[in-house]
Formats: sequence, C-alpha cells, structure tokens
Amino acid sequence: MAKQRKSFFEKLTELNTSHEESKKVKSIKKKKNFKIWITLGALAVVVASAITIPLVINTTKVNYKPARANDQKVLEFINDKGEKVSINVEQLTNDLKSGDTKIKEKNEELYKKAIFYLYEQEQKASVKFQRIWNFSREIGEQENNNIALKSIEEVRKAQKDKLNDVKRTTQNNYGFENWEKQFTTQLASEEYGKSTSEEEAIEFLVFKEIEHNALRSFQLENANDTLFKTKKDINRVASADIFEVDSDGNKVLDKSKNPIIIVKKGDKSFKEFVKEKNYFEVKDSEKIITLKTRSFIPQKWNVDPFIDDFLKNNTPYVSSLFTIPGVPPTLLSTPWTVDKDKYINLALYSIVDNKVVLNGSLISKFKNIEDYVLEPNDEKNKDKALYENYLNALSSDPDELKKNLGSSGVTSLTQLFKNDNASLAMAMVNDLFETNTHKLPEVDLETLFKENYNTSTFAKIAALLAETKTIETEYTSATEETKKAEALNKLSDKTKEINTIIKTYLTQIKSDEFNTTIGENYKNTFVKTHKNEEYLSFAYNVKGAPGVKAIITQGGISLLTYKKVDTKEKFMKLLKSDLVNLSESKPDYFKTLQILNASLTSKNSIIDFTLQDSGFDSYLKTQTNIFSEDKKQKYNDQDLNNLKNSASSIRVGELRLDAYNALEKSLAWIKGLINTKTSFNFQYKDGKYYIDYDKAGTTSALSTNTAKEEILKRILAEFKIK
Repeated sequence: MAKQRKSFFEKLTELNTSHEESKKVKSIKKKKNFKIWITLGALAVVVASAITIPLVINTTKVNYKPARANDQKVLEFINDKGEKVSINVEQLTNDLKSGDTKIKEKNEELYKKAIFYLYEQEQKASVKFQRIWNFSREIGEQENNNIALKSIEEVRKAQKDKLNDVKRTTQNNYGFENWEKQFTTQLASEEYGKSTSEEEAIEFLVFKEIEHNALRSFQLENANDTLFKTKKDINRVASADIFEVDSDGNKVLDKSKNPIIIVKKGDKSFKEFVKEKNYFEVKDSEKIITLKTRSFIPQKWNVDPFIDDFLKNNTPYVSSLFTIPGVPPTLLSTPWTVDKDKYINLALYSIVDNKVVLNGSLISKFKNIEDYVLEPNDEKNKDKALYENYLNALSSDPDELKKNLGSSGVTSLTQLFKNDNASLAMAMVNDLFETNTHKLPEVDLETLFKENYNTSTFAKIAALLAETKTIETEYTSATEETKKAEALNKLSDKTKEINTIIKTYLTQIKSDEFNTTIGENYKNTFVKTHKNEEYLSFAYNVKGAPGVKAIITQGGISLLTYKKVDTKEKFMKLLKSDLVNLSESKPDYFKTLQILNASLTSKNSIIDFTLQDSGFDSYLKTQTNIFSEDKKQKYNDQDLNNLKNSASSIRVGELRLDAYNALEKSLAWIKGLINTKTSFNFQYKDGKYYIDYDKAGTTSALSTNTAKEEILKRILAEFKIK
C-alpha cells in the first residue's frame, strides 16, 4: 500500500524477529485471531492467521505460544504439474513483502497519472473560469489575469530551463572533467526524485510543481483563498455573450456551425451557487461563506461525497479538556504529587455572578465547547468569556489547547490512538467500563481544594466566607445602584482578604507538609479500597457534573466532556460554525476543514475517487501500462477493473490496519494498567483478564467476554468494520 508508514508485512516480520530475540515475551491464547485483510487476497489472510503476533499481558499464569520458525511449513498445494509444493514462513513472508512492494509501485505510478490527468482538467477549466470572471466585471473593476493555471507544456519548459541552469552552474563549478559525475549525483538526490536521467528529473519536477493545483477538487476552499467573498461575487452577471474558445482562442462551433455560448449576456455567470447548500450569508453583512472545493470545475465543487466518505469511515467526537494538577504515586498508599503553584490558584476564591465561589468548584461546571460556540447569543458569549478566563488561569493544558477552548476540535478514535491518547479514547467509549447498574466510581473534586488548613486558618476562612454570604444578601436586596456598588466593593475586599490568608498559608508551609496534607487529600479522594487492597480507576465520574469524566494521566487529572457527532446534520452544523468564524477572523474551533482536508490527502483515497471518474478511464486507455508484460501496451478494461478493485480493497485494508493499530495500543494500555496490580477496572480470572464493572461491590460484575475481546468488538464498531 502506498503509505509512509511500514507495511503490515514489515511489521509482521519485525514482530516475529523481536519475538525470537526475547523469549520473555508471552501471548494470551486467542479464541480468534485478529486478521488484517490486505489486497493480496488469500495469501495475506493465511499469513495473518498463521503467524502469531505476540501481544503481551504479564499475568501469573499464561498460555505460551511460540512464534513459528522461519523454516516451518505454513502452506502446501499441488502445482499444475501435479507436484506437491510446500512454502515455509520465510518464503511466504518474503513473497508477500515483494508483492507489497509491487502494489506500492503500481499505486505510485497510478497516482502520478491521476495528478497529470487532474491538472490537465483544472488547467483547462481555469482558463475558462478566468474568461467568465473577466467578462463579468463591474464598471471600474480591473481584469484578473492571475487565475488561469499554466499549461503542462509551460510548466515543463520552465522546469527544463531550471534544470539547464543547474547543469550550467555545475559545469562552471566543477569543470569539464568532473561536472557530469556531480550532476548525475544531484539528479539521484531526493530533490530530483532519485532520477537516472534529465528526462526523468524534468518529469519529476513537473509532477511536484503541478501536484498541489491538480488536487484542487480534493481541497476545501476557505475564506482566505476564495474569490467569492461577497454577494456581489456570486451574483456576477455576464456583460456580453461569453463564448467557448479553443486553446488558440478561436470560438468553438456547434453542429450547426454556430458559436457555442457558455453564458448569455445578462445571465448569472455562476449559476451553480445555491444558498444554504454551497454558500451561506453572514448575518447583517454583504459577506458570504462558500462551502465548496477549490476546483475550477463547477461539477466538482460539491463537498458532500467527501463528508459522506469521512463519516462512513469514522465515528467523530467533539471533546473538551480541563486539566488540573495531581499525579498518582506508584505506591498508592503514599501521597500524590501536586504542583503547589497550580494548586494554589484552584484553592483561591473568585466573584462570579456577584457571588463568592471557590475556583476549584468551577472546573466541574464548565461545558463542552459546542455549548459555548454553536448558535451564540449574549448569555453564551458571557459564559464563554468566563470559561476562557478560568481555563487560561487554572488549566495545566498546553497553550494551544487553551486557545481553542480546551478542545482539539473534531477528532476520532483513529486520531486519538495515533496520538497515543489511549486513556482519552477509552474514556470516550466509557460504556465499555460501565453498565446500566454499575458505573465508574464518583469523585467530589471540591474536596481537593478546601479544608486543607490548620484549625486557626480554617476558622478565619470560614468566618470571612460567612461574612460574604451576608454581603451577597445585601447586594441582592439593594434597590439603588449605589448600594449595589458598595456591596460589590465590600464583597471584593472580603474575597481578597480570604485569598491573602489562603495564599500565605499554602506558600509558607514546607514541601513535605504540603505533600502530606494536600497529597493525602488527593489519595483519599481517588484511591478506592476493597478487601484491604487499594485501587485506582483510569477514569471517574464527577459529582454534580453529569457527563464529565476525570481521567488520570501523567500530566494531571484531565476533566473530559465529549459529544458524539453521529449524524451528517450535526457535522454540517460544526462545519458551518467554522466557516462563519473564519470569515470573521475568529478561530475555527471544531477544525472541520482541517480534518476533512486531512482525510483527503491519502493517495489511496485520491486514486479511489479519481477512478470513479469516467474521463480518467478514457485518459488511462491512452497511457502505457508499464507493468504489463508488453511494455508498450496501453491500459485496457481489464486493467481498469483490476485497478478499481485494488483501490477499493486498499482503502478497506487501511481502515483495518488503523483498527489493528488501535487494538495494539489498547492492549499495551491494558497491560500497563494490569502490571500496576492496582487497576480498579480489570480483574484476573481463570488465566484471563476481564473488565471489572464494580470492584467495590458485594457481588462479582465482570464482562461476559475477556477485556481484549470486549475492546476489540468496540474498536471494530467505532471503526465501522463488520
């Protein structure tokens, strides 16, 4: 498969090699092998099921299954001569790797042909588009002659001239005897596509030069690069009849020898625009937001196929994070590690809605990013501003996340696993670890940030807080603005007094006392005791905050809220929000354009979509199939059918490989939790590990299947694999 990462077969070989090198590796005996279906058909299935991939979980008792030796027979068949032929592990693996390489080469060649075809289409359309644009100008508007793309011939000439300049420079620098060797070395570099001749280098340079514009129909337009910024732009009217012309500028005639008119005088030049479908009006403004590809071909403006394809292969989520300090120790009976400076900010008080509130009590009351951004109004904007202030002041998250309201935008399990966020991924499919009757343990986060003082300090704080309640009542009952202002000033003074006491106390206590007091409080909040054993859950429900999970990470305690984007309608709402914000120079909080564009960058996706274009079929039939036995043979119908089947299979294979990688990381995550021997969420039984839904319960509540099987089943569902 044409991917940057290692192929399945390379991974397979490495895993078996690693297994041979370390006999410490053990494997739980599987009921079913997790198979990866690639495009090599039956042989790939054979190798996937015949060679064990060692995925390790250390237990007190395991069934050990050694990797097969390289000379062990895995396949036997009768050839056309009636002879019995045996193939061993090494032969089969090498053959499959060789086949994998050939598929990559075919895909690379097909991708290049697709780029040249797509660019040719875009270039012709860009010339036509420029003519229509310039024949639709308003009075006083200048012509725009920077729209049309250069022809491939023009690009090729420019690249040839560029290479000739390099050659001349090399000749001048290295002299008559040495320049050719140096020039050949340059051609063989990455910069020139590891070419063996000038012709190859020129073709490579042409390919790289046209690639970006060739893919316009796979790139979503944004507010910065569109020509259509206002209602006037989409409502442009032809100032004269606009005729179809050939490459030499001559009018093209129809069968009746009459010039073909593209747009009649007085007609709209861009009739393809449909309100609320591929463009949206900005309220109280002449601005518009387009929802289309960057293509010059109106028939390729529609983004629906790409959105449908993304949603077909992904289960998207929108998540928000708010991380607070607190890292558990290896030995759960000891206090936690807590960053003092970050903790102090959470232990202080603020005035919110004219009431004094503990900062630490606010964190569990914040909402998902959708609740602040979608369908904004004055109340939401006020809540959003408050959230931003406290997020920046109290959160331990990276600045990049803070700037985006604690969210990375729309994401999927695929992306989470690629970024090694297994805990976050598992928390977002938390029903794996909860049932209707058994839930994850609950924690009250407010207890972390109060009652951590000596008797006298606690008494002072309590007395001042009581005074603030009296002042709050004064403010509420006051009818005059001056009285309200006086009450607020008094409330502010009392809050500052409380915070001074808290900050002074926490700053002055020694580190060991801080760790003992505060760290012990964390321990009492999160560590659960059952049958005299202490356990830690990977995630908790938060008291008073439905839907919020507290996830234990090495960076702190991350509060997670998330929503599944399970319909196209929901996705379109997020996409429109991003487009509106971009048009107003605001952040695109949901990053929908980014995630869609990223989903379209896969070469295999581009090949798959382009092969659905009948014009590409015709184009390929004019091209030489360098992989045919007859090197001069053009692509034929059988070749095209094979290519289409292969492209479709490769995309399915990519999806299955992503699922396989997610399973690998899930099992590594399980292993890490199990090896601590303090996991609240898993239990060992009969040589296997199961999900434990209620370790603190009086009766056993284990998953029906093993933890591995339950997670595999869920991953396949999330990746939409049957």
